[in-house]
Amino acid sequence: MLDQALTEIVYGISDTASRQSYYRSQSSIDLAHLVMLDKRQLVQRDAVRALGRTIVELRETDFEALLHVPSPRGAFVAYEEFLIDKLGSDVGGRLHTARSRNDLNATISSMSVRSAWLKILETTAQTVEVLERKADEYADAPFPAFTHAQPAMPSTFGAYLANVGVSVALIGRQVATMERYFDSCPLGACAGYGTSIPIDPEITAHLLGYTQGPLGSIAAVADRSAASLVLGQLAELSTLYSRVAADLQFWSSGAVGLVYFPDNLVGQSSIMPQKRNAFVLENIKARCASIIAAHMESLVSMKSAPYTNTIEVSSEAISGFSVAVEGYRGIATLVDWHLDGAVPQMDIARQVMRQGNVGATFEAEQAVMRDGVAFREAYNSVRTKMQMPSASRSVGESSQAVEPAEFGAGPSAVQTRRICNRLGEYREELSSTLEKVRGRVDKSAANLRKEVEELLR
Repeated sequence: MLDQALTEIVYGISDTASRQSYYRSQSSIDLAHLVMLDKRQLVQRDAVRALGRTIVELRETDFEALLHVPSPRGAFVAYEEFLIDKLGSDVGGRLHTARSRNDLNATISSMSVRSAWLKILETTAQTVEVLERKADEYADAPFPAFTHAQPAMPSTFGAYLANVGVSVALIGRQVATMERYFDSCPLGACAGYGTSIPIDPEITAHLLGYTQGPLGSIAAVADRSAASLVLGQLAELSTLYSRVAADLQFWSSGAVGLVYFPDNLVGQSSIMPQKRNAFVLENIKARCASIIAAHMESLVSMKSAPYTNTIEVSSEAISGFSVAVEGYRGIATLVDWHLDGAVPQMDIARQVMRQGNVGATFEAEQAVMRDGVAFREAYNSVRTKMQMPSASRSVGESSQAVEPAEFGAGPSAVQTRRICNRLGEYREELSSTLEKVRGRVDKSAANLRKEVEELLR
C-alpha cells in the first residue's frame, strides 16, 4: 500500500463535489452492469439484488458514507471495499465480474467528456445566436474596417459580428461532429483484451446512452482522443474570442471611441474618476491562455505513451479537462455579454472613415470600371492624388458616399443578412445534434431506472 503522503501526490486530494460526481457516474455504470449480469445469468439474482439495493441507497444519500473514507488506492477501491465490508466478499466481490478498472475508468471518462461536450454545444449555439441577432441589428451601422490597426475600408458593425459568427459556427460544426466518439461504450473491454465470460456489452452500452459496445477492446481503454479533440476545439474558440476581445477593447478605448459599453460591463478607476475601464475584456484574453495550455498539456502528456491503458493517458492527459471546460463556458458567457452590450458609435465611425480616406480603394476601382485603366495605374493615381496638399479632403469627401462592398462577399447589409440566415441554419444544426444526443442519454437513463426498479422489485 502506498504511503499516505505519496498517495496524496499520486491521486490528489479530491473534494466532496468531485467524489460525488465520480461516484454518480460509477454507480450508474454499476447498475447497468448488474442489469447485464442478471440478464446473462452470470451472477445469482439474490446477489445482484443485494448489490443493487446498496448502490441505490448510496445514490439516495449522495454517497455520504463514502465521502470521508480513506482511499489509499483511489476512489474505486474505497467504493468496492465498502460494498464488500457491507455485503461480504461473496456478494460484494461479484460486482467486478468481467470488468476492470481500465474499462470502468474509460467509461467514466467518456461519460464525463460527453456531458461536457453537450454543454459546449449548447454554449456555442448560444454565442452563434447572439452574433446572428446583433449582426442583423447592426447590418446597416457604418463602421470602419481595420487592417494593421489602421482604418482601411468602409464596412458595418454588423458585418464584423456576422463574420465572427461564421468562424464560431464553423468551429461549432466541428464540435458537433464529435458525436461519433460517443457511439461506442468502453465497458466490456476489461483491461483492454476482453474477457472469457459471456457478457453482452450492448446491454450496458444502451443503458448508458451509447449505441454500441466497444468497437475494439484495446482502443476502448487506450484512446482518450475525444477529450483531447474537445480541448483542441476549445483552444480554437478561445483563440478566436481573445482576438474579438482585443478588437472590442481597442474600439472602446477613450482614444478611439467606436464602441460603447453600458455601465454593467465596465469598471471604474480607483483614482481617475473619468475612466470607464472595459477590464473584463482583459480578463477574457488572459483566461483564454489556460484553455490553450490545457490542450497542449493533454497532447504532451500522451506523447510517447504506450498504446494501452497507461497513467499518462488515462489520468494525466485529461486531468485538466473539467477545469478547462468550465473555464471556457465562463469565457463564452463573458464574450456573449460584451457582444450583446456593445453599441457602435456611428457618428464617430463616419468621422473615422472620412479622416481615414477609407473610400480610396473604391475610387481606384471606379477608375478601372469607368476609364478602363489597369488597377495598378488607378491605384498609383489615387495614391499620388492623396499625397497632394489639397487632395486629401476631396478623397475624404468622396469616401462618405461609398457603400460597403457588395461583391466578393463584402460587408454590405444584403451580404450581412445573408450570413445571418446561414448562421441560423448552423445554429439549428448544433441544436439538433444537442437535442438528439441529450435525448438519447436521457432516454437511456430512464430505461436504466426502470430496469433497476424491476430488478429490485
